[in-house]
Amino acid sequence: MTDFVMRGPRDEGLLSRLLEAIPGLADAPEYLALDTSDKRLPYIVAARASEYWERLEREQESQLLNALSAGLESLAGDLDPAVRDLVVAILNPLGADSPLAKRMKLHLGPNAKALLEKFVR
Repeated sequence: MTDFVMRGPRDEGLLSRLLEAIPGLADAPEYLALDTSDKRLPYIVAARASEYWERLEREQESQLLNALSAGLESLAGDLDPAVRDLVVAILNPLGADSPLAKRMKLHLGPNAKALLEKFVR
């Protein structure tokens, strides 16, 4: 039996917003490892964005981290709840109490921090 996943213009718009807002994600190995069909699913790509962010934090890529933080902050302040939901998906690993999660939280702006505090435990 074939898996059936509905996709539409809404998903494409969310994906383009996500890929535009997070510099380097489209070229990151975390994203490139996805199957073509998975690259069309916003929440799968958001999960890979989290992995990308974690790698940048471990490698201490400060320039990319600053750009990623600015992109996340922009998305977190969006009026569209679907865009903010993507940010929550990216922030989800920050619910852990690990040293890496604590370092990643330091890069959050006020909009992203508000989403983290409200939705991520």
